[in-house]
Parts: sequence; C-alpha cells; structure tokens
Amino acid sequence: MMSVSERAAHPSLEPGGLVHKEQSLHAFIAIERTLMGKPGTPAALEKARSRRTPFTEIRDGRLLRQLRFAFTVSRGKPQSTAELLPICYAIESTFGQIKPWHRINVRRAAKRVARPIGRATTRGSPIIWEPIPELLEARGFVARAQRRREQQRKQGQV
Repeated sequence: MMSVSERAAHPSLEPGGLVHKEQSLHAFIAIERTLMGKPGTPAALEKARSRRTPFTEIRDGRLLRQLRFAFTVSRGKPQSTAELLPICYAIESTFGQIKPWHRINVRRAAKRVARPIGRATTRGSPIIWEPIPELLEARGFVARAQRRREQQRKQGQV
C-alpha cells in the first residue's frame, strides 16, 4: 500500500501532469481503488466481514422483526404460515390482497427463527412453525444492543 507522500508524488496527480483537469477526479478514484482494493475481492470481503459482529446479518429486516413479535406474543406456541401472514403483511391481509410471494417470503424468513414441525389440516395445509428460542433471543433487540456494547468496549481497549 502506498503512503500519503508516495500518493502525492504520483505523476497523474501533479499539476500539469498526465491527467487533464476534467479527468482528475476519475483518475483519483481509480488510483484510490487500486490502493484500497476493488470491491468484491476476497480481501475487501474479508475486511467487511471482520467489521461485523457475530450474528449480524445484512437482511435482518421487517419480516424477521414481525416473526419475532408473532412468536413472542404466542408465548413460544407453534404458529402456522396462515397465522403468521396477517402479522407480517397486515395491510395486504386486511384488504385481501395476499399474493403467493407473500407466503414464500414468510416461509423463507421463518426458516431463520423457527423449524417446521408439520402441516396443518386446514385449507391449503400450511406449514406449522415451532420457534427456536435461542435464535429469537440472539436476533432480539436486547441481544443486539449487548453485542454492540461489547464490540465498542473491545474497540476502545485496542
């Protein structure tokens, strides 16, 4: 990696150098990219992973939050996909506009915090999901705040 003095001495960044004024920004970005590494390279991905705390996922969004809420309200009782849909998609279920992809998204998100234990005998035989308490707690607000505090302490010590 080039130091700041070597970067300043680069011929393309000197006044009257190889790069015209209009192209200076593009050249600077290109030089920075070669110095820092291109996004998507194994080194850049490893650097991004090292910044994340354990159990943090990029896609820990609204549906997972709604599922955690649904299983918390049910006090850990198994829920079917049909019971989870009105909680995850309240507006769509109120107006009767549940699409097949809504069910697919609930099923995909439920796999992260629950395990399928069977099928219901009701119409369409939806999957019955049993929550996994450890995963619900690990993804909860309190656990995330504790991990964040611990990571800040580690960064402060280093």
